[in-house]
Amino acid sequence: LFGEKHSDVATSYNNIGNVYSKQGNYQLALEYLQKALSIRLDVFGENHPNVATSYNNIGYVYLSLGEYQQALEYYQKALKISLAVLNENHPNIGLIYKSIGETYFILQDFSQALQFFEKALQILPSSLGEGHPTIPTLYLYLGMLYYISNSHSKAIEFLEKSVKIWTENYDEKHPYILDTLPYIYSSYLTLLQTDSSLIEQYKRFMSDKAWTATVTGEDTPAAHAGLSGEYVILRFGDWWPGSLKSLLDMNEELTGKPKDIVLYRDGQILRHHFEDQIGMEFSLKIVGRERKKEIEEALSRL
Repeated sequence: LFGEKHSDVATSYNNIGNVYSKQGNYQLALEYLQKALSIRLDVFGENHPNVATSYNNIGYVYLSLGEYQQALEYYQKALKISLAVLNENHPNIGLIYKSIGETYFILQDFSQALQFFEKALQILPSSLGEGHPTIPTLYLYLGMLYYISNSHSKAIEFLEKSVKIWTENYDEKHPYILDTLPYIYSSYLTLLQTDSSLIEQYKRFMSDKAWTATVTGEDTPAAHAGLSGEYVILRFGDWWPGSLKSLLDMNEELTGKPKDIVLYRDGQILRHHFEDQIGMEFSLKIVGRERKKEIEEALSRL
């Protein structure tokens, strides 16, 4: 009906490219997205929001392919156009800032990443709303960057925000939550070394959480000791849930050394000694306040 050089044809190419991108078929995605871009440049010229959208979509594909400099090149083109033709607080601009921040984060250029994430922070929460799935991811990145820079108070602020949104809108076992909790835990313990006033805030954070240990395979010392599945950790070396020593530091300290561990599951307390490796993965998880009370009662019986 329209011939090759029509905006509707470009939209179809763009949509097909995005589907291939979602499927992980990045070469076909690039082929269709480049077709869309070519038509849009002919139809609209360089300074048009649809052209910026094409640049942004191609940037995402290059990011997924691990071609980060190419990704940055296309994201920057999208940003330049968007800043020229859109309101400076438009969500599309915020999303491009976030994408550029992610690329710099992967490249471990953390100062640049922080700069672009903070620009995204000025736009996205107000324009998209706190419940939008982009927002907790943005908070996670900011929290991680502040953690890396040893700004632990800010790290806690943003990481706790991200966990709150995920737990209110998604599953408490969301992988991002499981990845985030240990960083909040470590940040609190670092700050408590010099600021004891945070102790009540830390206790509230831990009031519905527990450290667990999960057997990682059948041919491990833990499996040979008759353990299987997931347990709550009551003691590990001289660490216990109420101590202000980090379990992660304790685990590192005992690497390659004899160690005792006390586990809890289904009302049973289990004590084990290992000479070296255990073969269990430690995770901080949300267990709920009732389960936490049960765990504390078990701990009192030791």
